[in-house]
Amino acid sequence: MEEKPHGRSLTLVKLPALTRLSEDEVRHQTLRCMSVCDSGVHAFLLIIPDDPLNNEDKAEIEKIQKIIDSREHFMVLFTTELTVSETVTDLITSRPESQKLIDLCGGQYCVMGLNEPDNSRSVPELLKYIEDMNIEPYSLQMYVKAQENRVRRETEEKYKKELKRMENKIKEFQLKGFSQYHKND
Repeated sequence: MEEKPHGRSLTLVKLPALTRLSEDEVRHQTLRCMSVCDSGVHAFLLIIPDDPLNNEDKAEIEKIQKIIDSREHFMVLFTTELTVSETVTDLITSRPESQKLIDLCGGQYCVMGLNEPDNSRSVPELLKYIEDMNIEPYSLQMYVKAQENRVRRETEEKYKKELKRMENKIKEFQLKGFSQYHKND
């Protein structure tokens, strides 16, 4: 959906619910959504209502972050029915669960009041915040690189576990052999 709020060109692409999809399907949906943005994605907004997150929400956030693999392109957008003030922002962001999300997104967050008239203040602030992030848009090339890095990390982790298992097996055999040797003395 292409819009021009406050004189700025904006493409908003909504990912479908990801929790019931396989990891391959999630990657496919992510790629499809990214391909709509010719110049790349300036920010991935995790829109979080001012309610506790359920386990499905948490799993969805972890899935998409694992696939994108770029904290600097993520931002949490907390939404609230309250009028946004410093007190409301502090209340929302001081919760341990909120703080964890903010940390996952490299400290980048914004709070938007849903009942503010036409979000007259919130939308320009959000757009300015995204502009001030001053990062290269997340491109298809970055996405491919993220997938390569993910596969490499998973492969390295698999080999580390296998190496550790083999080392433990060797130690076990050495201990058995050592104890057998001393029994024969």
